[in-house]
Amino acid sequence: MVGSCDRKTEESAAKSKKQNLADDTIQGLGPSCNYLKFIINTAPGDVYKNTSIPLPASVWHYDEDRQTYVNEVDVEEFLRGACLNISVIQVYMMCLFHEHTFAFDNSQIGFVCPEAMSSSRIKANPQAASMYLKVVFNAEIEKEKKGDPNITKWFLIPYHQENHWILYVLDLRRGCAYIFDSAIGSNRENSAWGILCLAYQVYKFNDGICPNRATMQGLKGFHVKCAQQVGARECGYYVMKFMHEIVTLHHNTDERLDNAYTPRNAPYTDEEIDVVREQWAKFFTTEYLFT
Repeated sequence: MVGSCDRKTEESAAKSKKQNLADDTIQGLGPSCNYLKFIINTAPGDVYKNTSIPLPASVWHYDEDRQTYVNEVDVEEFLRGACLNISVIQVYMMCLFHEHTFAFDNSQIGFVCPEAMSSSRIKANPQAASMYLKVVFNAEIEKEKKGDPNITKWFLIPYHQENHWILYVLDLRRGCAYIFDSAIGSNRENSAWGILCLAYQVYKFNDGICPNRATMQGLKGFHVKCAQQVGARECGYYVMKFMHEIVTLHHNTDERLDNAYTPRNAPYTDEEIDVVREQWAKFFTTEYLFT
């Protein structure tokens, strides 16, 4: 049993922690972010310590519905502009799916789970990551055999390794992977590329539709000239912004994405990042905190 003195100490620590959140958050946050900050700061005890996030099997290519969690620390880091946790990126992907259902239904954009493809998962069990992609790509082969018009044009694959987020956009039918990296030139290990290349070869071997099916030619990677971050922690917001631009601006294009995407080297402005930050905060609050 916790004594009153111990309880007071715990409450004081929690209050101090929430005061730090109030002091350390990004200046000039929008209304949805400020509302989320208010909720976290004023919530009693551990009400929002862990928030469950449903992951529908139909969206994430699982065999059954699953869930992940966003905890208080994840929200605090989001509001401080720190490097983002995988579950925070998953929430934004669900936000895009929810807010732009028409674009997803009509342009056949799909997601690959960033948790299943994270560097830690790949290093711990590369076979599991390969099997996950095999399931995703086999579903596409079945669509092709049936003449289903809703084959997936692009798979959006946020990938996290060594405290850095990048975005792969996989175009199976062209055999291309478009790489959006907001810190090009950094010498980082990459565990995902080999898994993607192997899964693509399996897709080809199983008669997937692609231009080089009769050859040994592998998956080609194309670095897209995209916004470059100026700090060390913005990569998660940049990946969210890249996905937002692809879904809202390029979902109807039939070109290769690296040709359709408007080249850019300048960093995103605070106002541009605020768009996705506000979307995340509003969606998280309305869909998960108050349900």
